[in-house]
Amino acid sequence: MRKLIGILDRVRIWGVRGVASWCVDRIRERRHVRFFLRNAARHETTVPVRGISVIGPLSGGYSLSKTLRDFAWALKRAGVPFQTYDTLNSAKTLPADYADVLTPRSEFDVRRYDHVVEMLRSPLPRKLAGNLSRIAFWEGSSGVLKMFPYLAEADSVIAMSDFNASAFRRELPNGVSVHKIPYP
Repeated sequence: MRKLIGILDRVRIWGVRGVASWCVDRIRERRHVRFFLRNAARHETTVPVRGISVIGPLSGGYSLSKTLRDFAWALKRAGVPFQTYDTLNSAKTLPADYADVLTPRSEFDVRRYDHVVEMLRSPLPRKLAGNLSRIAFWEGSSGVLKMFPYLAEADSVIAMSDFNASAFRRELPNGVSVHKIPYP
């Protein structure tokens, strides 16, 4: 009965199209989870070294993906050892914008580095992450309801405006730190 109420709430809040999109996202997420679990089993003897695994929607055509790509480019320029895993595999972004920082799936080793940075939600099972930083930020009203459960699970939320920072501080659990980045 609780599950039915949860489904009806989602339909009421997101509409039928939003629920269909949510279901497609969950199917894609399960495929990624299976990849990570198989990958971890294949590399179970790997001893992590200092570096960062970046997991998120690198190929997306929206600002969060651009921010994640910029983060990967900054790691590359700084000489920080890193690898990336694209959870989206979208055709909305030109491969030239991210191809040089994208790790091919055949070379990705979930246990390679001692630190994991995720953007918003991630299919990486938490038990596989070493030092995990779940970084989430959102601007504007579009999608906030859809992403709120993932924001509430984050260790840290980055807001891009005073409005969002105060809204997140008010609504998110006390254990989630909220930071506002300076205006460019």
